[in-house]
Amino acid sequence: MNKFMVEMDLPSPLTVDFVSQIPAQQYAVEKLMTAGLIVSYSLSLEHSKLWIIMIADTDDELAKLLGTLPLTPFMKSKWYALAFSNIGTFHMPQMILN
Repeated sequence: MNKFMVEMDLPSPLTVDFVSQIPAQQYAVEKLMTAGLIVSYSLSLEHSKLWIIMIADTDDELAKLLGTLPLTPFMKSKWYALAFSNIGTFHMPQMILN
């Protein structure tokens, strides 16, 4: 499996059609994150760029995964194969039962 950094340019201004697909996008992203295919998903403060770190075997597989995201047709995208990617992990505090 390879990691890819996907960079997407959001449309400006955001259209009604685009905004109406945001809930479906959030659901699709959550499914891919749960499956371990999206490692990181970040939106720029200006809402102009989206960065996604994804896992796929090939460019073709990556393109198919991106095709499952409802907002992909609205955005220009390019991606880069990564040599490595370090991402911190979230740790839950230990529960103490009294």
